Amino acid sequence: MLSEPFVVPAILFLVFSLPLSFNRVPRNRFWGIRTKKTMETDKNWYEVNQTGGIGLSISGAFYLLVAYAYPSKIDGDEQFSRWLVHLICFGLPLLLSGIAILSTSKKIRST
Repeated sequence: MLSEPFVVPAILFLVFSLPLSFNRVPRNRFWGIRTKKTMETDKNWYEVNQTGGIGLSISGAFYLLVAYAYPSKIDGDEQFSRWLVHLICFGLPLLLSGIAILSTSKKIRST
């Protein structure tokens, strides 16, 4: 399974976003979704980063399930159509997560 095209990034998204999902990462300059609005207050930070953490965790887990259930190689031969399915199953959930993050960020008020 580690030979699948997007497994390593999916694992990294999953590992680094889980603490954000559970509001375990305080406001900082290194880890999380850092915008002007999220850096203003703890409430803004946790609201946006929890949304992002949940979305990115689901994205990573979803791709790992796809990689396990639908390998990109059959008998050692990589097929473009299977690789394209992997690309879509990796990229589309990330895009949806980004939209959710932007939506949540737009809902919070600046002080």
